[in-house]
Amino acid sequence: MHMCMCLQIANITTNAHTKAMPLGREILAAGLGCATADSLFNTLEVLKVRAQLNPDTSESVLSLGRRIVSAEGIGALALPGLGATQLRGMTYTGFRIGAYPETKRRIEAATGFAGDSFTVRAGAGLTTGSIGSALFTPVDLVRVRLQAEPASYAHVAPPLRTFFAFQHVSQAEGLSALYRGVSACVLRGALLSASQLATYDATKATLKRMDVLAEGPALHLFSSCLSGLVAQTVIQPADTLKTVMMSGGGGSRGIVACAAALVRDGGVGALYRGYLPALLRQGPVIMVQMPLIEQLRRLLGVGYM
Repeated sequence: MHMCMCLQIANITTNAHTKAMPLGREILAAGLGCATADSLFNTLEVLKVRAQLNPDTSESVLSLGRRIVSAEGIGALALPGLGATQLRGMTYTGFRIGAYPETKRRIEAATGFAGDSFTVRAGAGLTTGSIGSALFTPVDLVRVRLQAEPASYAHVAPPLRTFFAFQHVSQAEGLSALYRGVSACVLRGALLSASQLATYDATKATLKRMDVLAEGPALHLFSSCLSGLVAQTVIQPADTLKTVMMSGGGGSRGIVACAAALVRDGGVGALYRGYLPALLRQGPVIMVQMPLIEQLRRLLGVGYM
């Protein structure tokens, strides 16, 4: 009996390990792909954050960029928050995209709904986006601070700025300050994953079923571009609120009070501050991100999404 129990425990452990390995590789592939794509277009993320914090909504993206370069130098567009961007890609984004296929499979098994239904796809995206955002809000906050106030961290060597920012925020404002804006961050993450991944997944499946495109880079690129457009349009208000709250501009107000203040001061359009630079960033990033993740998944032996 003792031997049988040992064999059962060994089988359970082996099965759990076997299941965990593909999930780990899925998250690794997504993390590497996201960190690479986000790093390439960090400048566009800096522009988006600065535009979201700019009370002059009439200023064009080009004018904003010229003003930043004139006042702070060309490095102020390329380097701020680069280390935090890479860390965010390997953690938050890697988790929300990498865990999506497994989460979808688990929801399908638990509910009995078809895996290709909107309910399962959106539910899987909402789940991974919410959990990833809640876990890694401090990384997001530090990136916003580094990109919004690069001069405040210019005295620190670039490789150390991310870690210094964690320490600086927690010491100056308290450890809980690292979770400022968590409500907006979770809302954004949930909406982003639900809209982007469900759209990407559904577009791929539809085009393959109609024999328009076969599995491969062309299919991944088209599906990725469409999903990026849908996702950025859906999440822009939550994205703006997240940036304002994390930068400290929202004070200690909650997400509803912060949204009300923005609308009161700038109308509903204030919630879409930075939409153009956000879209300009989303396009190139998503064109690299998802096709790269798909190829990394194939190389790591977990197959296409």
